[in-house]
Amino acid sequence: MSNSFSSAAFRFGHSMVRDVYDLINAEGQVFRSINITRTFFDPSIITESLVGHARTLVARRSETFDTSMAEGLHEQLFTTNFMFGLDLLAFNIQRGRDHGTPTYAQVARACGIVDVAFWGDLFRVMSPEAIDKLRSVYDDPRDVDLFIGGVAEERAPGAQVGPTFQCLIGQQFFDLRYGDRFFYDNGGFPHSFSSTQLQEIRKSNWARILCDTLGPEFGNDFTRVQPLAFLTTLGVNQVIDCRTLAIPTVNLDAF
Repeated sequence: MSNSFSSAAFRFGHSMVRDVYDLINAEGQVFRSINITRTFFDPSIITESLVGHARTLVARRSETFDTSMAEGLHEQLFTTNFMFGLDLLAFNIQRGRDHGTPTYAQVARACGIVDVAFWGDLFRVMSPEAIDKLRSVYDDPRDVDLFIGGVAEERAPGAQVGPTFQCLIGQQFFDLRYGDRFFYDNGGFPHSFSSTQLQEIRKSNWARILCDTLGPEFGNDFTRVQPLAFLTTLGVNQVIDCRTLAIPTVNLDAF
């Protein structure tokens, strides 16, 4: 794993957490609201309503990737008195410096995004408001921490993150895929899967996993979900019965 990926880029999701999220039932109705500030170190919140959490995961959008962070993470992390707590944003900055992570300007240049020498150079990837915020706390644009600069960027076309984090995440996943001879679809090795086995593996998806592990056979009522469960219900991706062919089942006999 690259230092820049693990210490900064893949922590982009910290800006997408909600302070409060709703659990929904089989009818799509909210039956409980969860405040993350009051549920740290309380795993019973999940075990008591696992199916509710599963439905929320596939039915509700996260917050937008941006410079905002939920108070439960930014000012109330692991709080015990609900007055003050730790700060995940500060942790991310401190972690990057402790690890010796390159600055935002160094990574943006290495990725071919922008060569940062002056504040005006950042207009290619950031809004004027974001640049003004950075100027209020950094003396020089070349001092901006990688995590801070990354979340301050405008999202790249078709992506959830800005171009610098997109570069780091894409490179890391490329390295993991092509640097690992045991990656599941690499062929030509004694351990490789057959074409029939690969065909079955590729049928597996998030929707099928939810249906198989949270269904009536386990005493739950998770019986319906959209086929592309990582995406919201748009167009043909509507909620359907788990038993339909649109959510294929893996044939384990192939193994």
